Amino acid sequence: MESIKKIYSIILDRNQFGLGEGGNCKVVAFVRDKDFINDEETIKDYFKTDSKIFSDKIFKFLTDGAINQLVEIIPGNINSEIVEGRNYYVHLKSIKKTGSLIIDVPSDYLKTNYINLEELNNYFESKDYLKEELGNFYFCDNEKIFGPFKTTNGKIQPKKDTFVHSFQYDIENLIQVENFKFSYLLEEPQIKIDVMDCMTVDQLMGFLKSQLSIDRAEINMITKTYDNIKSLNRGNSSLDHVRLERASEYLSDLKLSYEELKKISYKQDEWGLLVNKIIIENKERFEEETLKEIEKNIQIKEVSKNKVLLELNEKHAELEKIKSQQESLVKELENITNKKEDLILSIQLAAGINNGSVGVKNEFVKNYYEIISSNNSSSIIDLDDFYNELESKISSKAEIKDTLYILKENRFLIGSSIELTLNSIQHLGSYEIMIQNADADWLKYKYLEENGFSIICQRAIANKEILHFFILQDFNVASFECYGKPILDIRNKIRTKIPGTENNWPDNLIVILIAVDSEIDDFGLPINKSTFKKWAFLPHTLDYSYQKINAEVGLNLAKLEVNNQYPDYSDNYFM
Repeated sequence: MESIKKIYSIILDRNQFGLGEGGNCKVVAFVRDKDFINDEETIKDYFKTDSKIFSDKIFKFLTDGAINQLVEIIPGNINSEIVEGRNYYVHLKSIKKTGSLIIDVPSDYLKTNYINLEELNNYFESKDYLKEELGNFYFCDNEKIFGPFKTTNGKIQPKKDTFVHSFQYDIENLIQVENFKFSYLLEEPQIKIDVMDCMTVDQLMGFLKSQLSIDRAEINMITKTYDNIKSLNRGNSSLDHVRLERASEYLSDLKLSYEELKKISYKQDEWGLLVNKIIIENKERFEEETLKEIEKNIQIKEVSKNKVLLELNEKHAELEKIKSQQESLVKELENITNKKEDLILSIQLAAGINNGSVGVKNEFVKNYYEIISSNNSSSIIDLDDFYNELESKISSKAEIKDTLYILKENRFLIGSSIELTLNSIQHLGSYEIMIQNADADWLKYKYLEENGFSIICQRAIANKEILHFFILQDFNVASFECYGKPILDIRNKIRTKIPGTENNWPDNLIVILIAVDSEIDDFGLPINKSTFKKWAFLPHTLDYSYQKINAEVGLNLAKLEVNNQYPDYSDNYFM
């Protein structure tokens, strides 16, 4: 591939269920030598995976990165030798956020000298835009760009202050992406045209009150007419003029508090003297109306008080009744305790029990599981470095490498070889493994829960720094759709908590199901493709030997470097 200096792309997703460091991106432009290329067909010719690329370090270097974010990538090696269904792999030298998202809105929303954010919020909700990660963004029509804006608690607002600017439309700075809701600006707009007010109605009322309290000798009266509101604008900025014009629409709803009214009356200009005169002339009427309101409130409070007293008396009577019942139950319990031995003997005789023992046996509890653990250091992040440090030789490294890469990116897996699975996990420094076998009579989740699964869940919650593996052999000897239904619901994101508890599913718990040996396939149930469509599949191999691997320092699975794509092994498991 020819030398590419920069890649401009949009982040599409984040691996490991939104918690990993890698993700896929959509290429929208790139710099080859000194040529800037943003033609879609040319991009597709260079990036033949539908203009999409993958890197496993995006969110490691860009910790505050988000989906829909435009980023500038300085690439290292670009691996185009990938398996079908995978995107080109790009090694990152550096990555940073750039430009801004721009949203095209109908010109009717932007035709005045202010922006009505309430109407735009309704428009965004109708388009489901507020569900997207927008970051800082701009609006545009066919003439200008407006912004910048952000969203807070599901509402649009200016990035700062209560106003934004309109900018000159620069088509050369615009990146439009096929089949995307939004476009992007490569650089922030620079040429300002005008200031745009974004105050809400409540903010406008506060602004108008502040204008009324300003000393202005030329003001004689204030009425609810537009002419007098406009007179307030003498000497104000253009932004204040816009706000005063808008406020005139709401002047009939203007309310001044007692403190605000007194503040105006203390002023010695004509407006303050007029307000003070009105207060003095109507003082008696104010007092009369206030007293009437106080008396009315007293009557309402009296009614409420009597109602509360009645409810208290009723509750007191109920409490006395409960207290009497409690005393009666205590006496009954004391009587039963005193006659306990006689009651037990009577029950035994009635049931034909003469050995004096009473017990309950739980038929489905079979603690045949085994736990394997390691607490070694986990500092190696490259597989070749691990093998260089290891004294013993490892067989079938290719299958182990694919297994480790699949384990890094998935938490629910299906395999065919317990030996390959254990050999791969032993490459890690610290881990805990629980191995259990399914039985043919498992019909309900309780068989799985009571046979070790609840224990490994508790251990994973208690020690979140260590990866925990629950390996269930012969899982298809019974119907996993029945006894494992809650686990399927967790993987399908229908549930989020460990079944039967209030604890969230721990991120450090990995479930691996091992199918029945193919030599006794007639005994195992077929694996349903639709049931496990969201599960990952390990390399399918049966002729594999267990090998004890002793390493003082092991791999760190979370930071393991993925240097190539692994194949899709799922077809090997379905009939």
